[in-house]
Amino acid sequence: FYPAAWHDWAGFAMQLSGTDALVASQACTLAIVFVVWPLSMAWLVEVVVRPSTAGRILVGVLALSSVSFPLTLAGWGTLYPNLLGIALAPVLFTVAWDALGRDDHPALGLGSAITMAALTGAAVALAHPNAALSVGLFLFPVAIAAVWPLVRRGDLRAVRGSAAWTLTVAAGFLVAFPVAWYVLGDAIAAGSVRDPFLEPGRALGEVVAGTSIGRPPVPSLAIGLVAGLVVLAATARLRPLLASFALVSTAYFASVALETSPLPLLLTAPYYTDPYRIAAVATVLVVPIAVLGWDSVARSFAEHLPMRVGVVVAMALAAALLATAVASDGMRGLRDEVRKRFVADPTAWLLTPDERALIERLPDTTPDDAVLVVNPSQGGSLAYAIADRRVTHYYMNTPVAPAAEYLALHLRDAATDPAVCAAVAETGAHHALALEPFEIEAVYESETSHPGLHGLDAAPGFEVVDSEGAATLYRVTACD
Repeated sequence: FYPAAWHDWAGFAMQLSGTDALVASQACTLAIVFVVWPLSMAWLVEVVVRPSTAGRILVGVLALSSVSFPLTLAGWGTLYPNLLGIALAPVLFTVAWDALGRDDHPALGLGSAITMAALTGAAVALAHPNAALSVGLFLFPVAIAAVWPLVRRGDLRAVRGSAAWTLTVAAGFLVAFPVAWYVLGDAIAAGSVRDPFLEPGRALGEVVAGTSIGRPPVPSLAIGLVAGLVVLAATARLRPLLASFALVSTAYFASVALETSPLPLLLTAPYYTDPYRIAAVATVLVVPIAVLGWDSVARSFAEHLPMRVGVVVAMALAAALLATAVASDGMRGLRDEVRKRFVADPTAWLLTPDERALIERLPDTTPDDAVLVVNPSQGGSLAYAIADRRVTHYYMNTPVAPAAEYLALHLRDAATDPAVCAAVAETGAHHALALEPFEIEAVYESETSHPGLHGLDAAPGFEVVDSEGAATLYRVTACD
């Protein structure tokens, strides 16, 4: 299951190109950011917003003007599946919008729309279940609006297709979705407790401005969002999206400005109360609402202009919004933040060139069945991805066997502690990868630094197999 879609896609790219996992991952990331996300957002805007030529021109610019998505998640390798899921979420939302009959002239028949929604939902869930769940959150008010005329006054004309079909599908969704939301949230609620870090007023301002995590807003997106919210309130067909926006905005507000308690957790637990994830998901609504706002402004001017002149004005507006976004403090800060994650120099965030060179030589310096003691917070777990060598820790907060945890804490005592050699025998980890001391995240408090890997150069019972700069590969000779 998850993250099958990401692994399948990246693996397919590797097979087609013959490149390694790192290059394939970066290529897939670029494709998501600059192709998949803008195209899926363009379809959502086309079906839901019904834009003019100006709106169609602006959607690509505004889709890449958010400080919350997609660049923010592109800088977190472990969130690549989430990046893919959210990039595909507009497609699922659009198909479901069509199935719920929010258009006077839907593109698909009811049966086809329902089938497409089910298949698309499964595809998005394979990318990341949370993305599919988020679309369900957005659709909840839309589903209520779809059946409300029938429930309130028996107006069959206001309900798409067969009243029985519509009621069955909508009622099934309205019952099943809250259950799925609660069950998933309850399963991870214990890991979803976080302290607030923004004042309520600042958090509300970020919601309205379309920004997040204390970053400066991008003016072009913020102005469009405010204008779009006004248009939403005045457009009956689109009004349910106000409730959808309010739901995800409330979840974000709770994650950054409220103390953790049972009520906020109802909205935030499925996201681990992680404001980065919630803000990224909110972009699925922020962008089309901003397009709606700017499109409405453009329409008001285009009414008085010849068509060709209107197109030129729309293109000029798109260029101005692009320049504003690129020059904004929010986008400049985000670019610098993401660049630090990808730069390949001695200050690299995860692997320095020396560390990568050492890891790339592992097929020549270690047996095929070698297991390495590593610190994933230093990038050591990438020995698995780059050199196809097993490691004791594949990720920072993934549970490991007690023997592997003991090595992380006590490996350097191999010459004096018999329990270390017992752990070496149990795990098969006869090699240790000691990289530079910088760590990307403090996950385990006192255990994060893997003290067992410290000072191996001065500890008895270790032989240097290979080294590059400050990175060294050792063999545990004390347990021979």
